[in-house]
Parts: sequence; structure tokens; C-alpha cells
Amino acid sequence: MILADTDVLIDFLAGIEPIVRQASAYAAAERLQTTAITCFELLSGAREGRRGERVRKLVATLPVVPLDRKAGRSSPASRARR
Repeated sequence: MILADTDVLIDFLAGIEPIVRQASAYAAAERLQTTAITCFELLSGAREGRRGERVRKLVATLPVVPLDRKAGRSSPASRARR
């Protein structure tokens, strides 16, 4: 699993390389995910129009990991398996 944070997804949406290439490869391999917090941040900044629509489409397509205490406790174990 690759967990993309807000900064990475903003760079992806802006077309910054090598982020676009790497994130696209992870997504194609069904490894790219994000958190509910990142979705909130991206959607809070999304406006109307084409840019906002791109944000909403991206958030709708990515698997979202709930971020709670249980997820926080399992994080070190998942990082060690990479």
C-alpha cells in the first residue's frame, strides 16, 4: 500500500513529474490509497470548474483508509512489510 498525502496529490493534479508517473503506476497496480483527512483537505480547497472537478474525480476513485486509533496502531506494522 502507498498512502498518498495531500501534498503528493496536489502535485499529481498539477502534473508535476515524477509524481504523476509514480502515482499513476501505483494506482494501476491498485496500491495507491489516501486517508479521509486528505480527502477532507482536498475537497475543502476544491472550487467549482475544471480544477475542482478533477479533485472530486480523484477523491472518488482512490480507496480511502479511515484514520482512527486502530489504523494508527497498525501503521508501523504495515510500513515494516514494504
